[in-house]
Amino acid sequence: MSNTTYIALSWQNGLRRKLEIAANNIANASTPGFKSDQLVFHELLEGKAEKQPKLSYVIDQGTATDFREGSFSTTNAPLDFAIEGQGFFAVKTPEGVRYTRNSQFTMDSTGQVVTAAGHPLLASGSPLTIPTGAKEITVTPEGSVSTDLGNIGKIDLVTFNDPRLLVKEGNGLWNPPEGETPKATTSARILQGMKEESNVNTVVAMTDLIEVNRAYSSIQKLLDTEHERLRNAISKLGKPA
Repeated sequence: MSNTTYIALSWQNGLRRKLEIAANNIANASTPGFKSDQLVFHELLEGKAEKQPKLSYVIDQGTATDFREGSFSTTNAPLDFAIEGQGFFAVKTPEGVRYTRNSQFTMDSTGQVVTAAGHPLLASGSPLTIPTGAKEITVTPEGSVSTDLGNIGKIDLVTFNDPRLLVKEGNGLWNPPEGETPKATTSARILQGMKEESNVNTVVAMTDLIEVNRAYSSIQKLLDTEHERLRNAISKLGKPA
């Protein structure tokens, strides 16, 4: 294949990944606490010799997450806890402790406060459990939980030195890499009866989707033209004089 084809294919491959990410952002535009992603590109140059032509390829370096807060909306549900500021809830999963910004919880049959996927919310390292018969659940901005039967614990609200290192695992869960240890945060507060919306800007996301589709189609036309040029060249050069 020609250099033009290799370069175009590298660009097209990057656009395909960008399309997947844009589509995922749009699909999660209504997911509470969802943080949008963007594809990170890197330019790979080949041809370092003085008279050698420089070839620029597109390399997919991965994704970068936008951790800005989404907007807040009032639900008045006692087990909806939005986080204002930098922070995460800790939840227990079969794979270990994970972290989330999803602000909507429910109570299971055992009284444990759980996510939509059934992962218990942790308070002081243990699942937060509402006593049988308790009413008037109250959560302070600092995370202390009480009912009419008394105090029942304090929600684990943590942060990380560099949230950008967290790995998305689906269902709104984040997993810190080895060496990235969570620490208690005092700069964030809990808003009971509210939920944090996704921070996806649907207008921008839809615009990205349209632009990526157009760029992908343009590159495909370039590839088709290059293929036809090479086919004609081979056909003409292959004919006997």
